[in-house]
Amino acid sequence: MSIIIVGVGDADFDNMERLDSDDALLRLGSRVAKRDIVQFVPFRDFKNASPDRLAASVLKEVPGQVTELYNYIANLPPIYDRNGGFGGPPNQGYGGHHAEPGLGASVPPMDAPY
Repeated sequence: MSIIIVGVGDADFDNMERLDSDDALLRLGSRVAKRDIVQFVPFRDFKNASPDRLAASVLKEVPGQVTELYNYIANLPPIYDRNGGFGGPPNQGYGGHHAEPGLGASVPPMDAPY
């Protein structure tokens, strides 16, 4: 998941800039975010620019965020399924969040980044 925020108006967007966390991953105490999922763009920076320039700025981080998500999922440990074995994507037989046959989608761990 990627979250795109466009700030409209002349408000102070310092908190949104911190949430965007382009320079370092977000922290809360000793906990660190697994990846950056937020893209913040203040509209006022683009009010005299073409819509294409705004769209490019808003969407520029999404491809990298999707790649990071799939790389993270590919490196998850195996999930033990209810049938007594390790489940995984079809034909691979190991980790990843997936649908178990007849059981619906498996539940990601509490610290999953999405």
